[in-house]
Formats: sequence, C-alpha cells, structure tokens
Amino acid sequence: MLQRRFSLHSTKLLNLSICSRITAKPPLPSLLSRPHSTTTDYANLRTDPEVSAQCIRPSPSFSNTMSLNELYHNFVLIPDFVSPEEHDTIVQHCEKKLKRSLGRNAPYEQGHFDGVISGYKECSVSSWSVGSRGGGEWMDQFIQQRIYDTFFPSSFKWLSPHILDLCSTGEIRGHVDNVEASGSVVAGLCLKSPAKMVLEHQDDPTCQVELFLPARCFYIQRDSVRYQFKHAIVGPNDSTWDGKKFTKVDRISLMFRNQKDRV
Repeated sequence: MLQRRFSLHSTKLLNLSICSRITAKPPLPSLLSRPHSTTTDYANLRTDPEVSAQCIRPSPSFSNTMSLNELYHNFVLIPDFVSPEEHDTIVQHCEKKLKRSLGRNAPYEQGHFDGVISGYKECSVSSWSVGSRGGGEWMDQFIQQRIYDTFFPSSFKWLSPHILDLCSTGEIRGHVDNVEASGSVVAGLCLKSPAKMVLEHQDDPTCQVELFLPARCFYIQRDSVRYQFKHAIVGPNDSTWDGKKFTKVDRISLMFRNQKDRV
C-alpha cells in the first residue's frame, strides 16, 4: 500500500532540465485534488526502488558502514511531490515572506555565522503573509495536511518552517544540523531548481552518497542519516549527474524540523 501511494508522486523517467515556469496565473490549486491522509506507517517509509535507482548514488564502500536498506529507509525521496501549480503558489508565498522579513532588496549573504553557507537568504516562518495568493491559510493547510499529517506521527511537535533561498552560485558545505536545536527529522521541499546533495559519514569520509534532488521533490532525512551524516548542496561547478552538467539556478528550500524530545 505504501509503494502504491508513493507511485502517485514518483516518475518513470526524471528529466534533469528545470520545469518551465507557468506564465499565466492558474487558479489557486485545491489541496483536495492531491492525496493527503493521516499516516500510521511512519516507521515503514522508504524511497521507492525506481527513485533510488535514478536519484541516489552510494559510494562503492558505503555498505561497509551502513546497509543500503537503512539508507533508503532513513532518506526518503519523493519526486513530483507538488504539482507545477502548487509549486508556483508555494514559491510566491516563500518569496513574499523573504521580502517582508529581510527587505525587498536584501542581497544574498556571502558568509554564514558557522561558515557553511554562501550566497543565501533565510528566514523562519511564524506566520504566512495574509496578502499572499490564497492567504496564509492555504500554506498552513498545505503544510499540515500534505506534510505533517501524511508522513509523521501526530505526537511530533514542529519548529517553525524555515525558508532558505540559495542563489545560483551559492553552496552549502558539509555539516550536521545542530542536534541540540531540533529532533530526529530534517525534511525539505525543493523549489525552483534541481540540486545535488552529498551525504558524508562523520566517522568515515569514504562512506558517501550523492543524491539528485529535482525541483518539486520532497525529502525526509531522519534518524541515523540525520545524525551520522554531514549533508551538503554543491555549487554550480559540481552540479553534474550521470556525467552531465545540469543548470542550477536560484533555489528555495522550505525546511521542516521537529522539536527535540526533552527528557
């Protein structure tokens, strides 16, 4: 049943070119047109085999440190998670929130306080702009129904969503998200541009995974992959897949992290 649900989102062939933006403003997409239901099988989520074959490349020595089964279980990748219309609506909300939080003409920052990101803008989302297309209620409903209710236990408590806008020349160097600041899940909705992510085991640099993240995909990085692996988003010079360079443009990630359990 799980694989049938995922097959609604996965594609037979992934095109590395960026989907064309829709120029005419479509009607506001209805959440009722997309599957969303409370899940009871969070423990059994895993990447569809067809998707892993096309989008996930473990290093030759990867299985010396971790089994592939554990990798596909703890890094769940779902291409085409949102429709093109939903994508454009979410991008509008994210871009408007960035402008309201940082200023309309805020430049991309070239250095992060911890030195891992260059060419970025970011902000947390305590509320969505009422004046955005569909109002903030649409985004609240989308996040609750399509992400929290569909994939995660109802017992999870969530930090505010986080918007990270990475310019075409920007990159994120390998790091592990602060384990004291959030819990076992880092999930992301990838918007506007494809990207290549690289995972590297903290104790064994030869244990690596390259992942192709198409625009409109959703991924869940959890448990052992969240805690044991550094993750990076490569810059334009290293943006290749299957030996071919792909075009990396400005990219927005809408990030979700659960709260850390307090004992």
